[in-house]
Amino acid sequence: MRPGRWVGLLLVAAPSLVAADELAFTAALSCQPALDSGRLVCNVDYRSTSGARIVWADVVITRAPSIVRPLRARASATLERDGASGRAAIALVSTPARDGAASGPISVRARAVVCGNGEADAGGCTPIQRELNAELTLP
Repeated sequence: MRPGRWVGLLLVAAPSLVAADELAFTAALSCQPALDSGRLVCNVDYRSTSGARIVWADVVITRAPSIVRPLRARASATLERDGASGRAAIALVSTPARDGAASGPISVRARAVVCGNGEADAGGCTPIQRELNAELTLP
């Protein structure tokens, strides 16, 4: 009977720890045309708060409209030295749309490993992901 009580306590405590770590991390997607190149560049900006530190991050394209083609489907983020922020950039090339569309939605999955209090040990780090969306419009 005693082990059952411990399992119940762990199940109650685990969601609150994950929720606290997820609140310490934000990601935002923005897309802009690159000047004179026929490309679009989408940036994912990562930010941590409350003393948390981002130790690893990347972005994966999960959906792209027919008007663009990703040069790569995944990009690693460049993180600031203090781990408080970072940025991943994805380049897309415009393609002629068969249906004449000039806009469409893009979806990405921003992933990161965030460690509390700046400690990068296995017990204090949590993997987090966010689904982000934007509307792409060709000029």
